[in-house]
Amino acid sequence: MVAIATLEEFASQLQSDLDTATANLLLLDQAQGLVTEQIGDQNPWPTIAKSVALAAAGRAYVNPEGLRQDTTGGTTAIYNTPLYRNGVYLSDEEKKDLQAWLNGPGGSVVGQPQGSFPGSHAWPDPVEWNY
Repeated sequence: MVAIATLEEFASQLQSDLDTATANLLLLDQAQGLVTEQIGDQNPWPTIAKSVALAAAGRAYVNPEGLRQDTTGGTTAIYNTPLYRNGVYLSDEEKKDLQAWLNGPGGSVVGQPQGSFPGSHAWPDPVEWNY
């Protein structure tokens, strides 16, 4: 299985320095597993899959306890996360985006071999999709 993202890409997504701690790699691995459950294993990974995986892992990294609201002194922060959600998860919107990629324009299944050569793939340009 080809990795969906590197630890360096994860650090860039979070705009933070990350060490190579196993927990950080585990977050990326869990996110890749959730994406794979939605669209299967891909090589190469489509841009939307990488974006979704990095966002899911980033949520768990930034908010590991799944806090929805936090108050410190006179400041209250309300986070845009589903109540009682912690760990790595995909939002409904992210699942829809992945399914849109998988189903492709016109209902065709994206990522399946085209023609008689099993290794050939026709990857769509997401910019051309009409949502």
